[in-house]
Amino acid sequence: MNVFSKFKEAKVNDLKIPITISDFGNYYIGAVSNEMDNLNNFIELASNWREIYKTSFFSEFKQNIQGTKSWVKNLIEDDNRILFALTNDQEFFGHIGFEYIPSDHIIEIGYILRFKDNPKGLITTSIQTLSSWIFNETKVKTIFLNVFSCNIKAIKIYENCGFVLARKKIFYLKSFNDGSILWLPKHEEKLAETVLQEIYEMHLNKCER
Repeated sequence: MNVFSKFKEAKVNDLKIPITISDFGNYYIGAVSNEMDNLNNFIELASNWREIYKTSFFSEFKQNIQGTKSWVKNLIEDDNRILFALTNDQEFFGHIGFEYIPSDHIIEIGYILRFKDNPKGLITTSIQTLSSWIFNETKVKTIFLNVFSCNIKAIKIYENCGFVLARKKIFYLKSFNDGSILWLPKHEEKLAETVLQEIYEMHLNKCER
């Protein structure tokens, strides 16, 4: 089942989800596509801010425009993944993505990144809005995410969106000669070094909303 294919086949303006942030006006969440206005600007921002916040992700590597362009291209072409940009039609404020896991029939929310100091509540409202959209438009009943247990600010946002701790996991650090690193789950520990990091897996179930 290609969960997001029907939405990607629609016209770009058909997948703009409006949101309102008190005291800041109207914003919307739009699906990233090849037809999106200012796509190159979006890619440049994504690359720059991914480098700034790289320690919040499960992989760290040197960012560049070409690599980010390839990443966005792959997301656009993959019908089991979709990426949304947060914008007010004048500038971009961040992005949020989803990936469908066919083997488990659940969706992972990720690629959550802000580009700048955005209006208070924008990320929380966007996650809540997109989670409702997922439950209304697909048959998926659970959305999950992984977050470093030390990332208290992010965990608080997720809790405010209704996510609850499902389980704690230990990831192992793998480093490479080019300076990049990758956090690996426990079942791959033979490939990794001895540095450990606790990960929270958090769930949001449809029946809880």
